Amino acid sequence: NYIAGLLAELPTASGLREISLMYSQIGTRGISALLTSRNLAALRSLAIWHSALFPDDIAPIGEHGERLEELALTGNDLSLESINLLCSSKALSRVRFLRLESNPIGGGGGLAIASSAAFPNLAVLVVGDQTPESVAQIATSRSLSKLRTFLADGPTLGVPLARALAAAVPTHP
Repeated sequence: NYIAGLLAELPTASGLREISLMYSQIGTRGISALLTSRNLAALRSLAIWHSALFPDDIAPIGEHGERLEELALTGNDLSLESINLLCSSKALSRVRFLRLESNPIGGGGGLAIASSAAFPNLAVLVVGDQTPESVAQIATSRSLSKLRTFLADGPTLGVPLARALAAAVPTHP
């Protein structure tokens, strides 16, 4: 992506802590340029909204996102394969805020997040397209012990979610 390449090469961008791109068609090369640029060493927050990202586009985030504390990938048609790439990353341990809503990741994506060790510092998670079981797994996940804010939606939440949570949470006498 031309804009990402320009930002990555601008010496005056060295103080940028946050980049938000909407409808950008950034692609693999653009994301790599942003995350590997010496001029963007202060970058802590990356938001890519509605840019139709493919698994190949997500790979650089998982490989070079070690400085990121906030990651928003809203409305990018992310697949379960894309979520699995993020969840298998060793570079995203600093992420505290993760937005993945408006992506068709389904319950499988939620379950992948719940069982992933990639986000040990995650405090805020926003996901959509979830099942009662995936919401219950995320809400009770030991891997997400620092999670304080969890926003989820899905077409079958409600009473089934209450049942799934009741089944997932141990009862105390």
